[in-house]
Amino acid sequence: MTEWIDFSVYAAMTAIYWFVSAHWAAAMALQMAGDRNQDWLAANREHARTLLFRRWLVGSRWFRWSCYAWGAVSLSILLAIQIGVWRQVLSTATHAGSRWEVLKDAHSTLLIVGLLYYFAVIVVSSRRLAKDVPLPERRQATLTPRTVSGFVPRWFRMATYALIGVHLAAWVVVGTLGLYSAPDFWVRSAGPVTFTGIFLVIAHAMVHLRASDTLGVPDRRLGVYFVFGSLIYAQLMFALRLYGEVVGPSFDVDRALHLTLSATLVLGMLLLAFVPRALKPALYDPA
Repeated sequence: MTEWIDFSVYAAMTAIYWFVSAHWAAAMALQMAGDRNQDWLAANREHARTLLFRRWLVGSRWFRWSCYAWGAVSLSILLAIQIGVWRQVLSTATHAGSRWEVLKDAHSTLLIVGLLYYFAVIVVSSRRLAKDVPLPERRQATLTPRTVSGFVPRWFRMATYALIGVHLAAWVVVGTLGLYSAPDFWVRSAGPVTFTGIFLVIAHAMVHLRASDTLGVPDRRLGVYFVFGSLIYAQLMFALRLYGEVVGPSFDVDRALHLTLSATLVLGMLLLAFVPRALKPALYDPA
């Protein structure tokens, strides 16, 4: 596999996080205010913009341009590694591993540093909101029972459960027939079982969590869908791991898993780019 594939996936993920998602900042600021007190936001929309769009806050123009800057720096570093301009990094890579490993580590480091900054600004914004946006006098709750079937279509649930069943059965078959190439297979087989069980518990618990005051039921529905998507993703990831168990060292499992994770996150971020406006266009319009 050529390293240009690795670079393209990481570059796409960098662009999604620091260029595309930067446009969500203003909408996120309004959502944070609406989640705390939707009535206050409706009555003080301009005041909310003034509070949340200041420097260092998540809705500000300064914050958006800082995301652009970090995205440009990240892309430049990844490109320098890929084309061999950054000689010092590449020289150490010859001893530590392949170029794709250097790209992976550089991408992960740059992403983590950027996300720490992103989340720190969100924390600062949340604390500002707690001081300036009052809580509503009362909350409304529905007495309608909630179940997973009320949020996820039956065909989607059945397809997900069928995928889980086939995948876990494949692990049992490979182990029973002794088709694996490395020891401790049954110990590693606990991974897909454990993660699948955790996600199933979260999916059923998600329907009882408090819905966002801003989005209402669609917010909870989006959470349930996200968990089911995570269930499907986990089956695909562990299927790659199972394939590696059968094929042996000739298949680079870690590289495939990291690239697949990055590509999945890119797809998820692209989908989320269109969800907020579809749910609440008026609220999310920062103009």
